[in-house]
Amino acid sequence: MDGTDPVETVCDREQRKSPPTMRVPDLMNHDAPGNGGPLSAPCSAAAPELLCDGAFVSDEQLARLVESGAAVRIGAVLVSAGGEQFARQDALRILGVEPGKTDPYGLTGRVSSLVSLLERGFVLYAARVALGRHLYDIELGVILHAIDSPSTLPSGRPE
Repeated sequence: MDGTDPVETVCDREQRKSPPTMRVPDLMNHDAPGNGGPLSAPCSAAAPELLCDGAFVSDEQLARLVESGAAVRIGAVLVSAGGEQFARQDALRILGVEPGKTDPYGLTGRVSSLVSLLERGFVLYAARVALGRHLYDIELGVILHAIDSPSTLPSGRPE
């Protein structure tokens, strides 16, 4: 990492003192590590720059973590080499608008779950999302939610 990723900055400063939270970042609020906001995010010692509660991890980063042995996928759960467990929620980061266009909604750089985007009327394409006439390039990934055991879902309900 080049040190400019907001997830890395938030997680590097975070200590494992705070209990896990189950908040889902909201596209319109800057309250998650992937959005550069202040959400408390306990991080894994195995990969503290990526594996944090509430953090956005791109599909590419996730593949590298698994290939390197820093994490293992078990169904919808990601387990770090240090034993921390995270539920994975499908999400995306908005990279920017089409070249030559403006960003009227100020969405560039925001992170949101796929479900929350679809509920707001966004249309999802392979590498873009659309809101009205505006197309945004995206990066697919997941939002991580720290859990106590792999049998607990982000909503707190047992499987």
